Amino acid sequence: MKRSFKLRLFLGMMCIAGVVLLVNRLIATTLVKQQTETTLHLQMQNGIQMCYYTIEHRDLFLGCYRTFANERLIRNLSDEFVLCQEGASTNPLEQDPPCSSAQSDSAFWAAPMFVNDKQVQGVINTLNGRTWHAVRLTGHPETQLFLNEVSLRGYLQDIWKIRDDTLIFVAPILLALLIGATLIQIRFAMSPVESLQAALKRVNTQNLGESDPITSPYREFQDFVAVYDDLWRRLNASFIKARRFSSDAAHELRTPLAILRGNAEQLMGKLPVGSEAQIHARKIADEIERLIAMSEDLLLLSKADAQLITHDLDDFHISTFLEELAQNSLDYHPQLMVKKSIEVHLVWHCNQRLIQQLIHNLYTNAVKYNTPKGWIKFNLHRDGDELELSLENTVTSIPEDLPQKAFDRFYRGNSDRNRDIAGLGLGLSICHEIATLHQGTLTIEVTPHSTVIVRFRAPLAYT
Repeated sequence: MKRSFKLRLFLGMMCIAGVVLLVNRLIATTLVKQQTETTLHLQMQNGIQMCYYTIEHRDLFLGCYRTFANERLIRNLSDEFVLCQEGASTNPLEQDPPCSSAQSDSAFWAAPMFVNDKQVQGVINTLNGRTWHAVRLTGHPETQLFLNEVSLRGYLQDIWKIRDDTLIFVAPILLALLIGATLIQIRFAMSPVESLQAALKRVNTQNLGESDPITSPYREFQDFVAVYDDLWRRLNASFIKARRFSSDAAHELRTPLAILRGNAEQLMGKLPVGSEAQIHARKIADEIERLIAMSEDLLLLSKADAQLITHDLDDFHISTFLEELAQNSLDYHPQLMVKKSIEVHLVWHCNQRLIQQLIHNLYTNAVKYNTPKGWIKFNLHRDGDELELSLENTVTSIPEDLPQKAFDRFYRGNSDRNRDIAGLGLGLSICHEIATLHQGTLTIEVTPHSTVIVRFRAPLAYT
């Protein structure tokens, strides 16, 4: 089964969107941490500068700090601060304050600093196995402010948890918007292709040679259209040559074949009756008749290809015609049983000459490929606004490819006995062209009972 390009495009865009969201999440996680640390460090620096005089009183310091802190979420981290004054901590909840250790460990403040000016120093370093963000006043090194890395990570995890909890409710809306946007994008992507497809469907033998039968909606497709336009031009030239050859060959063969037929008939009249020479002349005359019939059929098919068959409409008493054909079959082919189911008084406004030829071709095939003591069944009835005509007959040998190739030109099956049966393999092709001219369909069906049904359906009223 063929894969769907639209489905593949949809899945591809959904995968790309998923990758973009995942990468966005990873980048956002890194950037949020960096931005939070930068903001935190800046506010710790400002806070210790502005509120150092209250550091001995934790509540006063935090109140002062929150006044200057302009990031609401960062202000919430101030509850985790460890305030140090002369090696003592003012945070009663801190079990192992870094104040005295940092004051006695000169290497702690020797780490690379995130801020180092005349008033404040700031570092990220480790004490007693824990990482701290720390700032101190240059003029008052005993005044220090610490924040544990664990607290900062917990703060960031809380932010992402809030985002993830919100995403649970927002995800269906985002998914619906994503699917909608993907479908819209697919429609935009497919619209030029569908436009070209519609233009190609309008191309037929009548407008095949037009200068610009197809136009490109976008310049990216111009080369694609140019290739097809060149293909149509070359194809049109080939069609013209093929139609001209069939038509010219049929016309040019008429006169010499008629002369040959006349000479063959004159020769048969001069030869002794029943002689071997007269028999050979009869065979030559039969082959000439075969060539004449072939040229007439080819001429009709070439006109059908060029859509030049005149559509002369008239009222055709098709019920009467079929009744007469069934009766004549009893007289001319008494070895065949005739069955019929013909709706009476059915008159059809059609090209009478061509429909008679279609019925005659179907009947001739039903007779030629029938079994000894077989039967033919005529069916004709009105089905709503359509006419349905079918001929069913018994068959001795049915080629496996009959349903697929029955209407191909010069097809006569692959049975060895078909070579001994008169015919050119053009009858059903002509019937198919006649059916198409009448906006109808012609189908062939092989039944499990070794019979073949050829069914013709066409609208009773058409333009």
